[in-house]
Amino acid sequence: MFIDLRNRPTQQEDVEDVILEALENGAVRTTGEITAAVRGRIILTPADRLRAVKRPNESKIDQIIANALQTKRRLCRDGLIERTGHGEFRITEGGRAYLAKFRAEVESMSETLAGILGSRSLD
Repeated sequence: MFIDLRNRPTQQEDVEDVILEALENGAVRTTGEITAAVRGRIILTPADRLRAVKRPNESKIDQIIANALQTKRRLCRDGLIERTGHGEFRITEGGRAYLAKFRAEVESMSETLAGILGSRSLD
């Protein structure tokens, strides 16, 4: 069964890898800069644009991104990013290693899928 996720609200797990990619160049970036970068890299749903309940001056997607940057959340907790100052973050070597591993896995899956699809077209 195929589930179309394009219209579901974005969740924290959806933005974590995008945050790492936004920080990949090693520069220290502010929460606002990271938020703008993530917003530019994902497809926002109507639900993402709604006003956040707990932060009425932000949209839900802004709240999700800010939550993902909290020190108690996975990115900081697992050492993938570090907080360098109030509202300032940078990627760590652990974050770079995570991205490299993730990309290698995606490449491997892509090659496997291409091989499967290629062999089917020859049948």
